Amino acid sequence: MKDYIDRFEEMSLFGNISPFRFLIHSKIKMPMFIDNRDLVLCGFGILDAEEKTIMMPFRSINAPTYIDVDVPKESSGYRRISISHGFFHLKFIKEETFLLSTSYNVDPKVSVIPWIMLNTILKEMSFYVLDGIKNQIENTKNRDVYKKRVEEKKNFYDRVKKELCVLENKSENYERGI
Repeated sequence: MKDYIDRFEEMSLFGNISPFRFLIHSKIKMPMFIDNRDLVLCGFGILDAEEKTIMMPFRSINAPTYIDVDVPKESSGYRRISISHGFFHLKFIKEETFLLSTSYNVDPKVSVIPWIMLNTILKEMSFYVLDGIKNQIENTKNRDVYKKRVEEKKNFYDRVKKELCVLENKSENYERGI
């Protein structure tokens, strides 16, 4: 994410509990007068073929370990944001079209911030994340990067492809390698 969304200074997967369960550490550059922030999340992905939907709930980790994985300490010069709950919900509509819903309950660790400003920042963050992902996908120079990632984690991406084919009711295409 840090390579194509300028607000993310750093983002790393520090724990991979299962193929669809993750632990993420991120450093976020904040606008103007707010100090930079640090964030540690745990989450997972749920694929529901019947509803043609993907749900990714997540929350902050507020403990030194999570499922036997050491949680990174708060970074020097950053304040740790707390998210009590959040999610991304993707609903498949038709080929190359989906509906995305997001929700976050964030404590930004700012003593005084108007709710309208916080809501605007969160709404804009969702837009910039998706716009950055879209631009990366459309950038033909990056196709080799994706091919390399898929080759390095072939089993994982084969599983994702199979699940997505089910979402699109194209499981017969997966069996034929399409």
